Amino acid sequence: MSGESEKKLREVFAEARALAPCIVFIDEIDAITPKRENAQREMERRIVAQMLTCVDDLSWEKTDHKPVMLIGATNRPDSLDPALRRAGRFDREIAMPVPDEEAREQILRVLCQRLRLSGDFDIKELAKRTPGYVGADLNALTTAAGMNAVKRIFHTLQALSDTLADRLSQTAVEDGWRSHSDTGMDSSTDSRNTSANKAMSTWKQASRDANDSSPVSSYEKFSRDHSTSNPALVCGQVSTPMLWDSQPPSEKLRTIAAFLECHPDPLSPEELAPLAITNADFIQALGKVQPSAQREGFATVPGVSWDDIGALSSVREELRMAVVEPIRSPALFAQVGITAPAGVLLWGPPGNGKTLLAKAIANDSHTNFISVKGGELMSKYVGDSERAVRQVFSRARASSPCVVFFDELDALCSRRGGDQSEASARVVNTLLTEIDGMEARKGVYVIAATNRPDIIDPAMLRPGRLDKLLYVELPTSAERADILRTLSKKTPLAADV
Repeated sequence: MSGESEKKLREVFAEARALAPCIVFIDEIDAITPKRENAQREMERRIVAQMLTCVDDLSWEKTDHKPVMLIGATNRPDSLDPALRRAGRFDREIAMPVPDEEAREQILRVLCQRLRLSGDFDIKELAKRTPGYVGADLNALTTAAGMNAVKRIFHTLQALSDTLADRLSQTAVEDGWRSHSDTGMDSSTDSRNTSANKAMSTWKQASRDANDSSPVSSYEKFSRDHSTSNPALVCGQVSTPMLWDSQPPSEKLRTIAAFLECHPDPLSPEELAPLAITNADFIQALGKVQPSAQREGFATVPGVSWDDIGALSSVREELRMAVVEPIRSPALFAQVGITAPAGVLLWGPPGNGKTLLAKAIANDSHTNFISVKGGELMSKYVGDSERAVRQVFSRARASSPCVVFFDELDALCSRRGGDQSEASARVVNTLLTEIDGMEARKGVYVIAATNRPDIIDPAMLRPGRLDKLLYVELPTSAERADILRTLSKKTPLAADV
C-alpha cells in the first residue's frame, strides 16, 4: 500500500521519542536510504525524504531534552543519500576495517577462551595465517576446528571398533569356532540377539572394572582383556566367523552401542581431559572457511612455489629482498631505517615467467595475491575505470599482507598526452594517487609486468612508485635445461631422454 512504509518509519521514531532516552539501530541502512538520483521508484524517494524528516525531529529541543540516539550500519556507505551524511543527522562516521594481525589475535583469544586447546596451539601463528578474516569468519573458523576435533575422536572410536571386531573374528578361528557348524546349532536371529545382549553386559562390566580416564582408553581396555575370553558372546553363535565388514549394519550398531551405553551420561572433566582442539584442527579448518574479503575481493594465496620455476635465480633473489624479507622481518628493516620498495616492475620478452615469479613471491611470503590484467579495469562508462582501480587497492588493504600484480601494465598506464584519451588519463592519475598512498600501505606490495616499458607513463617509474625495475632476460642453454627438468618432473620419460 502506498504510504505504509513511511507510516511504519514514523511509528518507529515516535515510539523511540516516547521511550527516551533510547537508541534506534538500523542495520543495512543503505536498503532504505539509497541515493535519490539513482532511485528507480518514487516510493524510494519518499522513504528517504521521510527518513530525513524523522532524523531532524530527534534534535535535543524536539525531544524535551531526552536523548534519542540513531545508529546506522552499512557496508556500502557510498550508496547512502548525501543528505543523510551531513552534520546534524549522522554527525560522526566510524569506519570498521578488516582486522589486522594484532586485532585478529585479540579476537581469537576471546573466541578461544572457552575452548579446550592442546599445548602446542599458537594463536599468534594462526593470526598470521588468517589475513582477510573478519570476526564472523574467525568465529566460523573456531567452530570448524571444533568439529574437526570431534570427528577425529569419533574416527578413533571407529578404528578401535574395527580393531576389536577383527580380533574377535581371528580368535574364533584359532579356537575352533568353526566346529559349531558341525553340531547343527541354529544361528537364528534370536540367538544372535541374546549373545549381543550378553556382549553388552560383558562390555559394561569391563568398563566398570577398567575405571579408565577416557572413553577411548576404556574401549582399548575391553579390546585387550575380553577379546579372547569368549568370542561367542560378542559375535553370537554363527555357523562361520563373521568379519566386521561382512556383518549387517544391525550387528555393527549393537557392537558400537555396547560401548556407548557404558557412557550414557555427559563426560566428566576428567574424561574430557585428553580431548582437545589441536593446531592441526585449525589448519584443516582454514581450507573450509573462506574469508569474506576473499569472497568479495578475489584475493587468494597462489599455489605456485619456487620449485615450479626453473632458472631466473638472480631475479628471484632481487624479489626476495624487495618483497619477501620486508614481510617476514619488518622489525629488522625498521631497526636499520630501510624502507622496502613501494613497487617492482618486471619487464622482458613475453613468456619469460614474469607472472609465475609474482605468484611464487606471494606464496613464499604467505601473502594474498590479487592478479589484475591491464584491460580488465577499463570501462566505457565515465568514472567506472577509476572506481575499479580504487576497489583493487581497497581490497588489497583489506586482505593485507597482499601482493597486487598488474599484468600488461602498459595497457592500463600508458604515457599521457598525445593520442591518449581523457578517460585513460584519469585512470593513470587514479593509479598514481593510489600508489602514492602506499607509504602507509600496511603490507600491500605492487608488482607489475610488461614487455613495453617504453610506453609506460614516466611518472609511474619514479622513486616512490615502481622504483625497482628488474629485467627478466631470455634463458641461457643451461637455464633452458633447468626449465625443461622442472616442467617434466611429473612426466614419465624414457631412459634415453
